[in-house]
Amino acid sequence: MGRAARIGVVALVATSAPLALAFETLLRRLLLPPELEALRGDLGPLATDIAWLLTAACVAAAALGLWLQRRWCLRRVQETRSRGGDVPRALTDRTFLSMSVPQVPAILATVAFGWGSAATPVIAAMVISSLGVVAQGAQWERLLAVTRRADRDAG
Repeated sequence: MGRAARIGVVALVATSAPLALAFETLLRRLLLPPELEALRGDLGPLATDIAWLLTAACVAAAALGLWLQRRWCLRRVQETRSRGGDVPRALTDRTFLSMSVPQVPAILATVAFGWGSAATPVIAAMVISSLGVVAQGAQWERLLAVTRRADRDAG
């Protein structure tokens, strides 16, 4: 996978939670009855509190995703090298897996918005989640560069 494709993948993953929010909002407005807005109004304060908690969880999940990516990728590189496998492919697989970590609380924040949460904590969760994915994309590039240098030096 070339660099442009990796950037495209990171952009797609980084925008998936905001796109889910837009899609949920559109579906709710087009398909659900207007009476639902009264229920959303009643649930709004609780949903907003939950959304703020999920925003904080996005910060922790972004950090956790970076840590897991590095740990999983380095472990996978060792296993792949010992079997003579494709190291960049191994890094790609583990990176895709770790990129889901910061996405989970952001997607849950989308659900909170559907329940009537204020937009501010939900948008904050989206931004933090997207930045976490972009940080993983940058780490992915660094890990690829390090493994390629190591392979070049070894061979």
